[in-house]
Amino acid sequence: MVDVNSPDDLKLFVDLQLPNSNKRLRLTFSNKNQLKQVHSSEIQKEKDEVDRLKKKIEGVKRQHERDISGITQCFKDELAKAKENYEIQKTQAVNETIKNLKTEIQRLKELTSTERRLNELQTKQVALKAKMTDWKDVEDGPYGLLAMLSSSKWGNPLICLKKKDVAERMNREMEDGQVRWNAMKKEGERWADPEEFTTTGTTCLCCCRLFPSLLSEPGSRRGFPSPQIPKLLCSARLPSSARPAGWGKSPAEQLASPRLAAAAAMRIPRRKAAVTLGAPSRRAQIAAVFALAALLGVSVLYDSAHIAASLRRHSGYNRSSAATTEEAGPRAPPAQGAESAGSATDRSDPPPRHGQAEEASSSGSSPGERADESPPAAVLKDVASPGCDLYSGRWVHDEANAPLYKEADCEFLTEQVVCMRNGRRSDDYQKWRWQPDGCDLPRFDAKLLLEKLRNKRMMFVGDSLNRNQWESMVCLVQAEAPWDKKKLVKNGSLNVFRLHEYNATIEFYWAPFLVESNSDDPDIHSIPNRMIMPTSIAKHAANWIGVDYLIFNTYIWWMNTPKMKIVHDFTRKPVQYDELDRVVAYRQIMKTWSGWVEENVDPKRQMVLFMSVSPVHMQSEGWGKPNNIKCFSETQPAINYNKTLELGTDWDLFTASNEVTKAMKKVPVHFINITALSEIRKDAHTSVHTLRQGKLLTKEQQANPRKFADCIHWCLPGVPDTWNEFIYGHIVSSRQTEDQSQR
Repeated sequence: MVDVNSPDDLKLFVDLQLPNSNKRLRLTFSNKNQLKQVHSSEIQKEKDEVDRLKKKIEGVKRQHERDISGITQCFKDELAKAKENYEIQKTQAVNETIKNLKTEIQRLKELTSTERRLNELQTKQVALKAKMTDWKDVEDGPYGLLAMLSSSKWGNPLICLKKKDVAERMNREMEDGQVRWNAMKKEGERWADPEEFTTTGTTCLCCCRLFPSLLSEPGSRRGFPSPQIPKLLCSARLPSSARPAGWGKSPAEQLASPRLAAAAAMRIPRRKAAVTLGAPSRRAQIAAVFALAALLGVSVLYDSAHIAASLRRHSGYNRSSAATTEEAGPRAPPAQGAESAGSATDRSDPPPRHGQAEEASSSGSSPGERADESPPAAVLKDVASPGCDLYSGRWVHDEANAPLYKEADCEFLTEQVVCMRNGRRSDDYQKWRWQPDGCDLPRFDAKLLLEKLRNKRMMFVGDSLNRNQWESMVCLVQAEAPWDKKKLVKNGSLNVFRLHEYNATIEFYWAPFLVESNSDDPDIHSIPNRMIMPTSIAKHAANWIGVDYLIFNTYIWWMNTPKMKIVHDFTRKPVQYDELDRVVAYRQIMKTWSGWVEENVDPKRQMVLFMSVSPVHMQSEGWGKPNNIKCFSETQPAINYNKTLELGTDWDLFTASNEVTKAMKKVPVHFINITALSEIRKDAHTSVHTLRQGKLLTKEQQANPRKFADCIHWCLPGVPDTWNEFIYGHIVSSRQTEDQSQR
């Protein structure tokens, strides 16, 4: 309300409503200037309020935009996960279908093979029936069946076969043989027509009713047209006066069976009547038997000598040839990368004393002396010699002795490891062999190993690196078995390669943590949140009981996170877990594993080996090439790198496994130290020449090695072959007792 009495005397009454209150405030202004000031102040407040509201609106808009962006990104992530899950499920379904088809194809192949074998057996049965029929045609009568077999392998032994009572009939025939022969000469009977006899190659079979006096001793010309092809001659026209009672059919009628008549095309020269045929003496028969026995003995001795020579060959490379190779060119200076193989071996063990090294060097035998030792002893000398550390040495380029097999020759390799078939251009990674310092690595001899595995089982237990090594072992021995005497069967977590001729198996069992975990499915195990039960091993170990040679490993699946999720019961939902440091959890499962081994393994009959850490090559700066992408495009080992290799290997896990295995006294465990020597081989991984989710990498994926290069697994042939040479050395030099009668 405004009350104006004069221009200079202006009173202004302003009623203000207080916010959040029912009270009103009245302000009274008495002049114009004061009114103007109040008015300006109110306007300024209004402007500030408007600015504040604008800022608030802008903040709300920005928050709204962020919320919308977050929701959109969340939907995109969910859509990507859904697509990935769909692809995984689709891939799994396709793989399952392919697996079923392969199983069906294998079953059909087995049925086809069985049917072919059945047909062969039926054919043989028919042939045997025909042969029995032919023999039945001539087995009646007083003189039984006479046969003479001649073999070009054994010379010309004479074997007379009778149906029954050979000695008695021979004596009786020898008594009256000369009488009948004289009767034949008197009556002037000629010999039978050659077409009435059966002669095939070097085997002659004649069924005759005459006495054995018509047969001559082997090797002589009496009674034989030729000493090389002896013939059994029979009379087809014996006079009735010379025929004994019960003579029955004539020899010509007896030879009329279809089988014998079909082979009568070969003609035999006629005998002259003046030739006298003598009966084979007992001395001749005994001599023939002894000759056969001698030949069998010679054959056995030959086979034994062959096996012994094969056993001697396994003892390693020829030192003289190795020396010649080294003399041919200057030897490269020792690199720090190569030296690290020796230093890593000694992380837990002190180096050998200087006196021991000199003693081992001075007592080293020459190649000639080594040849006199028995092969297992020679291998044992290399493996167990205190002056020889097999894991300390260098990689040598040796095209003459590496690789141990060809990629194309092993049908059991999976697509994951056949790098040359998958497009790798150079096979130089296959031509390196490991040369220990001061000794030789025993050369792999598949026959000797299979003899050690006869009636036994070998099993690799662990993750995909142990599967990598299992495939290598299968390829190292499979060439020694015929194609129809070997078979690979995959059944869930257990893969079995069987060699029927040796009654031996080489198996792989999937257990990436050795104990029970949520990654135990052999096909679907790419789980980010990995959980384990450190004390639960019985489920897996039920498949290991009774195995003669057990090779364990566990490492790469521990490298996902610095902490492990520990579960006490997978059946309770939701699964509750605790978190432990990786090394602590690793020691717990190693304790569980070692307890099972010492309780269930018989060291007199079984052998246990534990593979150390298999390194990865993800960090190229670790070998001095920071601009490279992981192991992609690497073609040479790190033999010229002068610094220590830093690849991110968890040496704490290495130490834990080494300490646990060395502390096991009841059942000794062989710790196979492959870590340092494998760190040098940055060139031997599958890289982009491999599979991803069951499919070969496309050209676009191969062009993105930062995401798709596999620098964990190894090409085959390759580094795992060397690991198996260590396994081979321990097995062939072992002294386990063999009780094959109970297997």
